[in-house]
Amino acid sequence: RLDVTYAAIADRAGELAKEIASTISFGIGRTNDERVDHALFGDQEAWRSADMEEYRPKAVKQLGTVGSGNHYVDLMRDEEGLTWIGVHFGSRGLGHTSATKYLKAAGGQDGINVPPAIVDEGSDLGQRYLAAMALAGRYAYAGREWVVERVHKMIGGELTDVVHNHHNYAWRE
Repeated sequence: RLDVTYAAIADRAGELAKEIASTISFGIGRTNDERVDHALFGDQEAWRSADMEEYRPKAVKQLGTVGSGNHYVDLMRDEEGLTWIGVHFGSRGLGHTSATKYLKAAGGQDGINVPPAIVDEGSDLGQRYLAAMALAGRYAYAGREWVVERVHKMIGGELTDVVHNHHNYAWRE
């Protein structure tokens, strides 16, 4: 949430939407025109533990991009008339690639009506899978934070509240 009322930006909403669309990359497999430096890329242990080191260069290029389908960046107004920046997207290709890698390693099949792949969380494979999912989660938050900050700079004002809502569990920073 910003300390800016929607009424204060309503006359530039169309202009802001165009600026968002031209600044943020939307779509499958997109890369970010703007290099995003993030501490996550220097966390050698996280990438090693997840066995996803070979994917890091692609992840660097994709951080701050938004997917397609139900993924979005929206400007919203709350009951007090304040502006919120709403975003919905996840870990991009990193999460999908990690999940696919470990599904195959566990002998699983791709699809909906297939037997489950079961991995002992204490096994080496289980530990690498959990590390990959933790890395993908951190990556998703890093991307969303970057996008919110870029849009925040376009609008101006101060960021006053952050709410994370994932699968109907909401929490504030």
